[in-house]
Amino acid sequence: MTITGGFGMAMDLQRGSMRRWYMGRDGVKRWSDNDDPIDTPPRDDKRDAERYRWLRERDLDTIKQGGVFAGMTPANVVLNGPDLDAAIDAAMTYNAYWVAKCHITHERQAV
Repeated sequence: MTITGGFGMAMDLQRGSMRRWYMGRDGVKRWSDNDDPIDTPPRDDKRDAERYRWLRERDLDTIKQGGVFAGMTPANVVLNGPDLDAAIDAAMTYNAYWVAKCHITHERQAV
């Protein structure tokens, strides 16, 4: 399904001003004055990876010294390195399991 028509105003962050846009036949929002697509900000996967590496390499004594760290409750331990990786992987797996289980249970109850 393609949305056609439509128009409005949007803030152009590069110019720092409001600009008119319209929805093209191709379903892409475009600036009215030059027909260029309105770009959405790209995901910053590189920066996210840099943040994670920084967090992953934090000293285990960070909690005593103060600062940013990753921890696990209720054990109240600071995690880093491979231990942090394993804890995140386990939490993601656990979450995916319960999301799938709840979805299946909900479907069975609806029948």
